[in-house]
Amino acid sequence: MGCAEHASRTSDNESTAGDREPYSQPRMFYRGLTPGEQQHLADTFAFELGKCSTPMIRRRGLQMILNVDEQLADYVAGQLGLPVPTPNADRVEPPPSPASSPRRGTFPLDGRTVAVLVDDTTSATELEQARAALEQERVRPLLVAARGGEIAGVPVDRTFATMRSVEFDGALLLAGSVDPQVDLLIAELWRHGKAIAGVDVAGQAEGVCRHCSRPGHRVSHRRDRAGDLHRDLRLRLAPLRRTGGVRDRR
Repeated sequence: MGCAEHASRTSDNESTAGDREPYSQPRMFYRGLTPGEQQHLADTFAFELGKCSTPMIRRRGLQMILNVDEQLADYVAGQLGLPVPTPNADRVEPPPSPASSPRRGTFPLDGRTVAVLVDDTTSATELEQARAALEQERVRPLLVAARGGEIAGVPVDRTFATMRSVEFDGALLLAGSVDPQVDLLIAELWRHGKAIAGVDVAGQAEGVCRHCSRPGHRVSHRRDRAGDLHRDLRLRLAPLRRTGGVRDRR
């Protein structure tokens, strides 16, 4: 069979819904994601199109996104400051595909690394409980402080000057140290959807962890936290087990 004849038969007789409507499979993929994954994808589209300096390409990208999902297009258009266009493709409604989402599986905590931020006001008791709770979940705690040496008898692993957010899967704030480098760390962890938990120390943790008021992050104001700390850490780490390290921010 010649190439022309084969192409003709394929075009006339074997055209699939995917050939006729190229947005059905992307729509099936998107609808199979969890809300957190959908938000992450929406932020990615807004980020990438936002870096594009050619208006026509922005509009064209937004048009294709709209043909996949209206709510997704509404969000991206709002981030770009563009009007939502009119759909220009037929809409096929495939069932969602659960296989699209890696978050529907479970992932081990073994080997995860959590930054434990401390200062000279952190007590030995609460630090030991935090480390024990993390290690019981087979999570590696790294002690982070403004200076090197020891805090509450425990060696400091990273200083504010040497820490980087890429090292950590999450952070636990046991101190109220206000420092621009801590601000940057927490902001980057939040931006990448990582787990953040804070314990209020003399009313200061909220100032450090200003993103902790968002869904998926938490500041605890309990002063009698010794008996509840292990449980709280389990709750904060549970999404890491479910999602492989990425937290839902929505």
